[in-house]
Amino acid sequence: MQQKLGARYYIFHGQRNNNQTKDAIWTAKVMDNLCKIAYEYDVKIAWENVSWCMGSDPKFIKAVKENMKEEIYFTLDVKQAIRSNRSIDEYLNVFEGRVVNVHISDSDEFCDCLLPGYGLYDFKDVIYKTKNLNKDCQYIIEVYRDNYRDFEEIKKSFEYLSNLEV
Repeated sequence: MQQKLGARYYIFHGQRNNNQTKDAIWTAKVMDNLCKIAYEYDVKIAWENVSWCMGSDPKFIKAVKENMKEEIYFTLDVKQAIRSNRSIDEYLNVFEGRVVNVHISDSDEFCDCLLPGYGLYDFKDVIYKTKNLNKDCQYIIEVYRDNYRDFEEIKKSFEYLSNLEV
């Protein structure tokens, strides 16, 4: 994959939440296998905290990570943390220096997915914390089509983030 696309990470949602018991040891074995396969292609797995997946629970992520033999990396999704009723710090305490990218969206009391700069979220804090964990951390504006009107809004959002003094 990296050879063809230049991708260093495969962002992975993980297993969907369902009625079965979360088994950290079994999940760690599966994640180890996925990491080994990814390494064959010079790619690393970046597990994302997604509200409807088992990775929405920082305690479960920590248990899986502690039982893994391979190195796993992480994608922090601000919107998904809000949807999971979790703080960013809960995830970052588990992700530590393995957070490699952040999916950024803003929020307010009416909507949990807005372009950065169009809501109330403190991006200086999350950027400061993630940069302290990994100075090479990447940031991706992630919103859906119904969360903006035109490209100009995306451009303004990018400029807003680019001008933050962190």
